[in-house]
Amino acid sequence: MTPFAHFTRLVFLMLRSVWADHADHISRAYSGSGALKTDFTRTGVRTKQGLWMDGQNSTLRYLKNNYFDGDRQVKAIISETVVQLATISSTLM
Repeated sequence: MTPFAHFTRLVFLMLRSVWADHADHISRAYSGSGALKTDFTRTGVRTKQGLWMDGQNSTLRYLKNNYFDGDRQVKAIISETVVQLATISSTLM
């Protein structure tokens, strides 16, 4: 393997990892659980551990969305409203 090919592979693996980490962060902010299928994103192969993690994340999403999401949703709406009001008031000045 040439040095350039080795470097390219390392960069590719790093970008896949960054992509999967970003997906996890966005998913946690939006749904309260990690992203699904990040094992495939990281490695290019679906694993049993990844299937297990997806099952856990799906169960967690179901429980949070159906039983615990009300307060979180209200807080998100209030935060968005505060930001919009601050933007409107700064443009009026």
